[in-house]
Amino acid sequence: MSELQTSLPTLTGIREEYLKGVAKERTVILDAEKLLSDKSIVVHELVEI
Repeated sequence: MSELQTSLPTLTGIREEYLKGVAKERTVILDAEKLLSDKSIVVHELVEI
């Protein structure tokens, strides 16, 4: 596995929160666990009344 650069000075707020790092090949690695468990992110919600 490539070594990740974890700290990027240009990233703040939500960008920094979900980023795990950037690989040597400039591939962005996101934290899938944080993304999938964040209750504020709703992709599609069906509410029946």
